Amino acid sequence: MSFASRPSSRQIFAPESPSLTFPASGSGVGPSHGAGYRMNAPARPTRWRIRNVRTIAARWESSVRIGLLASIVVLALGGFIWAEPGDGPSAPIELTVAEPGICRVHHVVLEAQGEMKWNAAEQGERRSPVTLRGEQTFGERRLGESGGDAIHAARFYRSAQVESRIRDQVSRQTLSEQQRLVLATLRGAHLTFAAPGRPLTRSELDLLDVPGCTLAVPRLLPIRPVRIGESWDIDADTMAAFLGLSRVTVCDTRATFRRIERGVALIEITGEVTGRADGSGTRIELEAKVNFDLAARDVVWLAVSLKEDRDISDTQPGLELTARLRVVSQSHATPIAELSDEAIGRLDVGMSDAGRLVRVVSREGAFSLVHDEGWRVIVDRHDSMVLRLFDDGSLVGQLVVTPLADGPPGKTLALRPFQEEAIQALKAHSGQVVDSAEGKSSDGVRVLRVTATGMVSDVSMQWVYYHLSDEQGRRVGLTFTVQTDLAERFAERDRAMVETFRFEPREASQKAGTPAEKRTHEAGSGDTTSGEKASDRLSMPISSRAPVPPKSSPSQRK
Repeated sequence: MSFASRPSSRQIFAPESPSLTFPASGSGVGPSHGAGYRMNAPARPTRWRIRNVRTIAARWESSVRIGLLASIVVLALGGFIWAEPGDGPSAPIELTVAEPGICRVHHVVLEAQGEMKWNAAEQGERRSPVTLRGEQTFGERRLGESGGDAIHAARFYRSAQVESRIRDQVSRQTLSEQQRLVLATLRGAHLTFAAPGRPLTRSELDLLDVPGCTLAVPRLLPIRPVRIGESWDIDADTMAAFLGLSRVTVCDTRATFRRIERGVALIEITGEVTGRADGSGTRIELEAKVNFDLAARDVVWLAVSLKEDRDISDTQPGLELTARLRVVSQSHATPIAELSDEAIGRLDVGMSDAGRLVRVVSREGAFSLVHDEGWRVIVDRHDSMVLRLFDDGSLVGQLVVTPLADGPPGKTLALRPFQEEAIQALKAHSGQVVDSAEGKSSDGVRVLRVTATGMVSDVSMQWVYYHLSDEQGRRVGLTFTVQTDLAERFAERDRAMVETFRFEPREASQKAGTPAEKRTHEAGSGDTTSGEKASDRLSMPISSRAPVPPKSSPSQRK
């Protein structure tokens, strides 16, 4: 509150006294000829005027004293007065979220529209319109921190679904009932999810991992008390976590404490971010508004407008889109029923390491396996599945999984014939076998393994061939391919993936044998010399499916 300006002389003396006329002495003008005042002594009206001036001045002095007293009261109550807009500078305010342990319920809505772009063979860049709408409602209960900056939270998703449209094709995904309780862990810039029982699939992770990470929202707030009008920078790791990016290389985002309305601090965030998302370069412009409830000490509402330009990469198509994100949050003094102590008993913060694993399920091939987060499914068809391993956008290795025709129950392929097939397939590549072995996985799957080296277009390559079978005669072939100079980065991931391989129950409509025989001949691996029929052999994806030489390799084009 500001002081009132000192009254002017006109204000002090208003209303003005009637105009007085003093006739010349001896004019003989009597009372009936004046202006209603007695004119027999000029000193009388003069004393009247002085008395009025003193009276008004005294009243003004009293008003000033009252004003000073009121100002002292205002200053004493400054903790309330500064909160109103337009009342002058404010005292610093702490905008930090309440201590962990409070349960929060979040409702998230993401809407996006724009274009998807990709490179078509001999046709250049192609584009298609794309729209997306995703919605989540989940409870979140912080479980504390461990190991530095790691933050763990139990989440229960009451609903999570997304609908996307590319041209006229509509796709809908919904989180299954069995996977609604998860452990979310935020370490620096990276958010991971783990579920009790088994790793999540890629589609399940895509449903859960959306922009607007609620565990990263408190990091958008200032670390020290700030005044209205003050600004602060937001660091790259926070923006990567908040936007769901793999990494942020350039971060120019700034938040400003605008004002307080009805006990809610209003914060605005603007800026640009450059980074990588799943191996693709991306640039994002954003504007956000954050409502922080001062009494609850929590962010209760968040709205973000995004404009993104994502590059085409080997893992996914590019995107040019605009998106709107809204998050409404409500704090609860006690956990919701789905996140009670008993309900989250199956969760352990030690599960967070499993959050870096992804489960792949092939319905056509009726098998599943688990891989780390660096692998991406490139092709998933009835005749094969192709996965590629990327490290920060660079191609490191490849896996081709090919279901084979069933063999006689109880009979398995011997190691020596399998090794001979590998040698036969490598003739065109000056290949040689460097290692072979056989054994069983923990799930009882019989494993044949042959490691070989050779040359493809003057590039030294390494292949690891697997033949997996069970007692019922079901069989599958796996071929891992990696350039020799990248073998150290590959780090024997093949062994870990094979250990997790499972034959899944087949659907009634699936027929064992026919598709596999057709696939084997299409692979063009030549006649067998082992006496086995062609369906017993690996489909050998050596030259056609191996990582291409450096001259045109995606990892070398940058």
